[in-house]
Amino acid sequence: MGIPYFFIGGYNLKEEAIEVLTIIENLGYKAYLIGGYPRDFYIGKPTDDYDICTNATPDIIENSFEVSSPEKHGSIKIKYKDISFDITTFRIESDYQDVRTPVTTYTESLIDDIQRRDFTINSICIDKHGEYIDLLGGLKDIDSRIIKCIGDPSAKLAEDPLRILRAIRFATVLDFSIDEDLERGIMMEGSGVSKLSYYRRKEELDRIFASNHVAKGIELIKKYHLGQYLELNFDGVVPIPSAIEMWGQLDYPDQYPFTRTEKKKMEQNEKNI
Repeated sequence: MGIPYFFIGGYNLKEEAIEVLTIIENLGYKAYLIGGYPRDFYIGKPTDDYDICTNATPDIIENSFEVSSPEKHGSIKIKYKDISFDITTFRIESDYQDVRTPVTTYTESLIDDIQRRDFTINSICIDKHGEYIDLLGGLKDIDSRIIKCIGDPSAKLAEDPLRILRAIRFATVLDFSIDEDLERGIMMEGSGVSKLSYYRRKEELDRIFASNHVAKGIELIKKYHLGQYLELNFDGVVPIPSAIEMWGQLDYPDQYPFTRTEKKKMEQNEKNI
């Protein structure tokens, strides 16, 4: 029967993105915007998240563009007309060596590449003509305002516990609900958050704390009993859409990394209270 493709055309893509896709296609390969750009573009949310998936291997990309960071796990960062693009070769991920470090194998299949990803809302592609390619129902889930995992949630979250915080972050920032199966997976695999680096924890929490829907994020963290694994106590915290003001209310381990500027702002906020 084949893979179902659903197209929605007529969108005005960023010129530089079209050019990068066209250059790769002119080399004889497939290339699509994927993830944040198609998701946010469909929602109507401004974005500068330019991820491209392709069956071109990293060496092909290196020989065709200005590389700004070396290849890692099939992904390479380039700069084109002062815009950064992350370009990743279609791949299959398996046999996680440790948290967040899978064994990767290149593939020619777009659907295989998409199925390794986290949530359906991040599985949507856009081609150079501005047409959506939606293989897993991501557009429907955006319309339904729901975060749904690709594949078995428990397995996906066990492979990479960062997906737990990402699910909460997307639900918070977009004001979406979390699918019941994904919720059960989070409850089962929540302890995996303790395996994440403090840098990764803070990176996701910063985005949750800065959201206008920060109260929702805190509610979800408490609902899934993640505070103990984040080493943070959210009891009595007043939701304020500001990462600095949120961190200023928390007692956090010294391992959480803050810049000098962030520490200075928190100190200033304490003086003003």
